[in-house]
Amino acid sequence: GCVTSAARCANIYGAPQAPTAISGPATVCAGQTGVTYSVPVTYNATLYTWTVPAGSTIVSGQGTNSIVVNFGTTAGKVGCTVKNDCGNRGSKTLTIAFNCRIEDQSNDFGISLVPNPAFDKTELHITGNILENSSLIVTNILGKDVYKQLINIPENGIIELDLDEYAKGIYLVSLQSGNTRRSIRLIVN
Repeated sequence: GCVTSAARCANIYGAPQAPTAISGPATVCAGQTGVTYSVPVTYNATLYTWTVPAGSTIVSGQGTNSIVVNFGTTAGKVGCTVKNDCGNRGSKTLTIAFNCRIEDQSNDFGISLVPNPAFDKTELHITGNILENSSLIVTNILGKDVYKQLINIPENGIIELDLDEYAKGIYLVSLQSGNTRRSIRLIVN
C-alpha cells in the first residue's frame, strides 16, 4: 500500500550576510591619505563593493575585504556590501567626520609698510593672496578705528595710505581677508 515517489532535488543558493562592522578610524583629517578600512571575511562572498565620500578615492583593495582610502574635502560614509552570484543581504556603513581643518592656501598673505615710520604717506605692500572685498583698517592707540575700507588686491600689490589727516602717534594697520587678519604697527611722525 505504500508508494515511493521519485526523488526531487533543489539547489539552494544564499546571498552572503551583510558585514557585521567596518574597522578603521571614524575621524580623519580632510585630505588625509593612506587610511585603511576592512570588514571580516564573509563565508560564501565573492565580491566586496566599497563606497567612500564624494571627492575621496579608493587607492587599493576594491573588491576585497580591505581598502586604502585617500580622503578629499567632504566628510560622509565609508560603506561595504558583500556579494556573490545570489546577490547581497545589505550593507554596513561607517560615518566619517573630519576632526582637523584644512589650511586655505588661497588666503595666505603678508603685509608690510614702506616707509615706516612715515610722515605724510606710506604704502601697504601685500604679498600673497587676499579675497575680494577684504577690509583695510587703521586703528589709533586708543583702539578706535580711524579708517576702514573694502579693498581688492591691486595688480602691483601696493595700496597707498595718505597720512595728512593723522595726528602724530602709533597706529595699527590691519588687513582682514576672510578669517585671516594680519596687522602691523605704523608710526606717524
